[in-house]
Formats: sequence, structure tokens, C-alpha cells
Amino acid sequence: MIRQILIYSFILLLTDISVGQCTLTIHQVGTPTDSIFVANYEEDHQPKKINDSTYTLVWNNEIPERICLVLDRPSRWWNSLWIEPKINQKEIIIDYAKKEMRLINGSEWDIVSQKWMGKFPYHGNRETDSVAIDFAERNPNSYLSLFFLSHGLYQDDPQKKKSALSKLSPELKSYPEYKQSLTSLLERKYPNIGDTFKEFTLSDKNDSAFNSTSIKNKWILLNFWSNGCGPCIKEIDDFNNLFKSINTDKVAFVSISLDPDKSIWKKAKATNKIMWTSLWTEDNSYCDLCLNYNVYSMPFFILFDNDKKIFYIKDGAGELENIKSTLKEKDLLK
Repeated sequence: MIRQILIYSFILLLTDISVGQCTLTIHQVGTPTDSIFVANYEEDHQPKKINDSTYTLVWNNEIPERICLVLDRPSRWWNSLWIEPKINQKEIIIDYAKKEMRLINGSEWDIVSQKWMGKFPYHGNRETDSVAIDFAERNPNSYLSLFFLSHGLYQDDPQKKKSALSKLSPELKSYPEYKQSLTSLLERKYPNIGDTFKEFTLSDKNDSAFNSTSIKNKWILLNFWSNGCGPCIKEIDDFNNLFKSINTDKVAFVSISLDPDKSIWKKAKATNKIMWTSLWTEDNSYCDLCLNYNVYSMPFFILFDNDKKIFYIKDGAGELENIKSTLKEKDLLK
């Protein structure tokens, strides 16, 4: 889910807390044709640049369930590698001459995930599906097993998917991805123009509760974003300019962050640039609102009329101009 989140980010998903020190060293060999992008995380999670060819990531307390290394790839070769972080010392070599990424000290987890991530779409390939199924059956306690099931495995066979999910360990069943996977098995009507606004209560940066029922007789622009979404960050200034142009008596802006860590969201630069209602939700991409509106990428925009009915729904960067034109047509600008 949410492929665009991964395009421009090196993402640490902090869904499990462990103790210990782990390091990942990234060696670039040859003349770099690509760039390694890093999301906005707290300072001690940022990679430390040792020299022009080597980066090292170190984390002491919070160990992510997986690391996703993503390259911006003008050279158009394999751009992503998924890594199990629970081995204390890991190294990866990015060889630009051979156009490959090699992982040193890799586990079975790493090998299987590389086979899976090397194919797109992730499901529907007999070889990679077989590898994923075999791994999941032998490793019901592994987060990677849940990842396979929540990212397309058994997509065309709901009964097999339901059976495979039931065999996962109880610990994995507390993860938001498990909830999302069960929801995907239900007969759900995805949002359409005219559908009703789903009321909610979420907290702001000051931990004060915001209830959406307080918005009355106004158009509402609902925006889903995160500090790990490159396109979201890139257009934050344009978003602010759009907000300055609206008639706030007629329209309300509400941004909902899907950042996995609330404390990091609070202090991020982009968060503190937002001039309108800015909220955070638990379970990020798998929260009830995201499932209700089928939020599959970021940024994601939904415009509701003053009867709280969906008037416009669209994902992706570059939509602000279209939204501005719509607001102008409806006489919602100053």
C-alpha cells in the first residue's frame, strides 16, 4: 500500500521497540548515478556521512521492523532494497558499474524480501509468490510474513488469505497491517463523489482534541500527508499560499499526518509550517480514516461541500492548482 510514500524516502518504520545497538553501513562503489534520500526523522536517526562513498546508520533503542533503502534512479535500475535490521552489523554495497545492490551478512529474511521486492507488482509472479508463501508458512512470528500477506499475497483467493492470517502469531495480530488485511477481505464500498464525511476526533500538536463536528456550514479540504513523503514536503509552501488565499468563513483546511511517531511529527519543520488545522492519527496509513477513504498514496486530497459530501477526491503531487481552480469556481477564495 501507498507506493508513492516510498519513492523518495529512506524509511524507518518504528513499529517495534527493542534494546541494543544496530548499524547499517552503505558503501557506494563507482560513480554514483543515483541519490539516497532520507526522510525527516529525529537527529540521532539521520545517517551520518563519513565520506563521499560511505554512510552509516546507527540506532540504539528503537529498532525498526524493516529498513527500506530507496534510490532516486535516473539510471532506471533496481531502486529499492528491504533489509531486516535485527542483525547487529550489516553492510550494503551499491555498485553503480554493475547496477546492483549487494547485502553483506544477509539473513533468509533479506534474501526472500529481495526476491519479492525485485518484482512488481509484488504478487502474481509464480516464483516470488511461492517463495513468500513458503517463508510465511515456516515463519508465523516474522513481520515479513505479515508484510507479504498485507501487500498482495493471496489477493485473488480471500479464503486462503484469511486462513494464512489466522496462523500468524498473536503478537503480529496487534499490528495495523493485520487490521488492514482483514478489512481488505470485506465487501467495502470505496468512496465516491457524494459520499458522506466521516466524523472524527484527533489530537493536535498541543495534545488538544479536535472534533470535526465543530466544522459547520463550510467546505472542507481534507489532506493526508507525512514528513516521510517527499512530494508532500516539497509543496508545503504552495499549500500555505493556497490557504492564505481562501475565505476561511467558507472553507476549512484540515491536514492529517500519517507519521508513525507523534513526537517526531510534532517537532518536524514541515509540521510547524502548517498554518491551518493540523492533526495526527494513530496507525498511520492503516487508521480508520485511511481505510474509510481508501487512502493509498500521499499526498491525498478530499474536498467536501458545505453539506459534508465528497465533491472532489484525488491523490498525488501537483493537485493544489486543480484544487485552487475548484475553490475559485465555487467562490471560496478571498
